[in-house]
Amino acid sequence: MAASSLSLSWASTTISNKLNVPHLNEALQPTSLPTNNTLKCIRGTTITEESHHNRRALLLGFGALTATLFPSTSVLAQEKPKNYEAFVDTEDGYSYYYPSDWREFEFLAHDSAFKDRYMQLHNVRVRFIPTDKKDIHDLGSMDQVITDLVTKVYSSPNQEATILNMEER
Repeated sequence: MAASSLSLSWASTTISNKLNVPHLNEALQPTSLPTNNTLKCIRGTTITEESHHNRRALLLGFGALTATLFPSTSVLAQEKPKNYEAFVDTEDGYSYYYPSDWREFEFLAHDSAFKDRYMQLHNVRVRFIPTDKKDIHDLGSMDQVITDLVTKVYSSPNQEATILNMEER
């Protein structure tokens, strides 16, 4: 990296000397002092300043083009946890992380499913259920919905479910 920056400064100095253009690092030359004791400096626009403006416009245009061609997702913005893989469903618009040693499997009427290779009861499945509700809050309060879901759907009748934490984003 040091050789690169040295060669660039040498090249710009050489070009400036050949064209009789003052280098950007050179001190500005004062003009004559008027009677009110103020200093004026004369500085013309150099070729390197104009090329910086052209380069800046080119880079801004390239950045805007790249941003529109490759839209970012929230999964890419977040750091992936260690020993986890990301699953992204762009068609339905959701994503989640699953342990990297889990395997994908087909499960009837589910959009995606992953399970542990050795412990078959450790799994994650995503399924969409049609509803006439327009908003998630129409289902009820978060505490009520989560409690009903865990106790009536995800656990067996003789199993006592424990909810450790819940939060809404």
